[in-house]
Amino acid sequence: MRSLFILFFSLFFIYNSFSQKQTQILWDVSLSMKDRDIEKDLDFLNNYFKKYNDVEVALVLFNYRFIDKKIYKVTEGDWSSIKDYLQKVKYDGATSFEGIEIGETDNDILLFTDGKEKIFLSNSTIKGNLYVINSSKNFDKHKLSYLAFTNSGKLINLSKNYSFSQSNEAQKIYQGKLYHDDPTIDKVEVYIKEQDKIVINPKIDNSYEIKGKPGDSLILKIDNQKEIVKVLGENNNLNIWLEEGNIRLDEVLVDAKTTNNVDEDKVKTAYGNQNKDGVGYRVKSVDGDDLLKGGTTDVSSAVRGKFASLNSSSSEDLSQTIIRGPSSFLLNNYALIVVDGTPITSSDSSSGQFFRPGLQTTSYLDPNNIADVTVLNGLAATNRFGSRGANGVILITTKTAAGAGLKSKQEDLALVKNNIYDENTLSTIQAKIPYIKTLKKAKTIEEAFDAYLEQRDKFSNKPEYFIDVYDFFRPTNRSLAYQVLSNILELDQPTAAQLRVVRFKALSDANNKFALEAALKMLELYPNKVQSYLDLAETYRDTQNHQKALDLYLKIDDGTINPKLNFSGVNKIVDAEIRNLVFHHKSKLNTSRIRPEYLNNITYNARLVFEWSSEDAPFEIQFVNPQKRFFNWEYSLEKRKDRYKDGIDQGFGKEQFEVYDDGIGEWLINAKSLAKQSKNKSPIFLMCTVYNNYGSPTQKAKRYTLRLDSKSGSQQLAKIKVN
Repeated sequence: MRSLFILFFSLFFIYNSFSQKQTQILWDVSLSMKDRDIEKDLDFLNNYFKKYNDVEVALVLFNYRFIDKKIYKVTEGDWSSIKDYLQKVKYDGATSFEGIEIGETDNDILLFTDGKEKIFLSNSTIKGNLYVINSSKNFDKHKLSYLAFTNSGKLINLSKNYSFSQSNEAQKIYQGKLYHDDPTIDKVEVYIKEQDKIVINPKIDNSYEIKGKPGDSLILKIDNQKEIVKVLGENNNLNIWLEEGNIRLDEVLVDAKTTNNVDEDKVKTAYGNQNKDGVGYRVKSVDGDDLLKGGTTDVSSAVRGKFASLNSSSSEDLSQTIIRGPSSFLLNNYALIVVDGTPITSSDSSSGQFFRPGLQTTSYLDPNNIADVTVLNGLAATNRFGSRGANGVILITTKTAAGAGLKSKQEDLALVKNNIYDENTLSTIQAKIPYIKTLKKAKTIEEAFDAYLEQRDKFSNKPEYFIDVYDFFRPTNRSLAYQVLSNILELDQPTAAQLRVVRFKALSDANNKFALEAALKMLELYPNKVQSYLDLAETYRDTQNHQKALDLYLKIDDGTINPKLNFSGVNKIVDAEIRNLVFHHKSKLNTSRIRPEYLNNITYNARLVFEWSSEDAPFEIQFVNPQKRFFNWEYSLEKRKDRYKDGIDQGFGKEQFEVYDDGIGEWLINAKSLAKQSKNKSPIFLMCTVYNNYGSPTQKAKRYTLRLDSKSGSQQLAKIKVN
């Protein structure tokens, strides 16, 4: 009898334990919740626990991920421990409801959030009796309603004087920068008709930001000149170019150029005859006897067909030769020709189809007098011949010069001078970032995080702030670092530069999921940039979404992804990506839309792809080849005016360089900012993706990122080995 009583009591206890009411509180601790009206939230909970005064509570803190979970017992309505904990909560990071499919059918789920889900968007299914509770004045009505409706829950809005985020949809922020090369300009007025004027002093600052809506009239005025009126459209990025006293507005409709570059090669090297084994690359050279085979009577037909990398038709002069495909769609693509060390005037491929004053001739060269011809195609050629060799070089040595002993003695007039690399030129100066200096003083990660929270409001207006803090936390706490970085995705209007750097950091860290979020956000906010489509296609590729990547590249290739944009300038980059995708994943892809030429693979010993955060960020990349010769590629208004302006107008910051078998060995890649301190106070972020054995089954990729500060000198971005 006693045993039966004990059994009955145990079953009764177990039943009551399991039948006790259970409640889950999901508490949004993202950055946007920092300004919640917590007193209203706590008052709601106080009333709740008056009604349910004996309950087990699972309290979950979340932003874009689960932060913490605690279990509490509320007895006789005493929930003071929960209240104390919630009042000490720290707010940071973006919001996502991904993965909150939790709860049981009979449980109450109290979801406290403003609904501003910015990353990892999800169609959340929440089991239980759901209450969606908001106390923020600024919230996402659509998302909150969706959460309540799809989960058969109730939406409780505790904010009396609220404003929905959608209520200002008609008005948006228009922003841009002012570019000019006229030092006499004192001020530029920018304003919406019937609104206050914004005065830009081009000698101090070159950016502006103004609120307006499509259809408003944007007025610009330089000093006392005539007003220029522009009707605003959907595109909210408007750069202003001042050219010879005139104003030109650019809506950043993108068409980008890639300067692919360079190539080199030699029987003799560009520095004179050297032992082939000591040069570090294979030689592509043809001697005079081979040129004369077939009875040719001119040098153009003699050379034609002897080198696989040369492209020219039977009617074209040798000076109209293109090596390895065009590198620029608007500028000159023809190779440099050097005869006995003297460069001849290059033909100009940018001349018109019918009126072509830029064409030259090599008809004066007698093929019977040619000792040898060497074709240089690869990044290494530029190190020897500078920008003039960017489209490849054809070296011709005549028998006259060789017989006279000039082959090894005469000065090569085409050769870049004074380009022997001195490693001491690298800077040891590190940018002194005040807020990072403060974080470094902390003794623990917790202290550093608290210091970050204290300084966040003061510095978060700096575009680079969250990126710099991410870099600080990344070596010791990866999760915390990404929480900080996610704040950029939580912003209502992050800049394109910020989103690009988020993607740089995530890709370099192999966090492809995070990189995809940044790419999707980039396209959502900046559909007027060609770069947005390239970034998304590349990120699809890196996240193993190969079919999505291919489909997007094909739409970029034929322009159907956005008929308003001109994608012709990125054809070579897209060409390489499509061929590479097909080569590596053909069996798993639908290739029905692919043109036949894309089924032919292309290979490079190395492919270097550079991307930078801001289109108006002037900088210099230095390539140091295995022979310690260097070439500087400068991206600036002063040095590359057309390319620089195209990058700004079209919202494009990407360049591709190739290294062939003529560049085998160790390369150094250095970079430095060329920004003027008075105008470009934000740092430049540069990413280089190095593909070794590109286009082969052993292809490997590695990414390097660098922060370029105007106060620092040249810094090493990467040291790579080309096989």
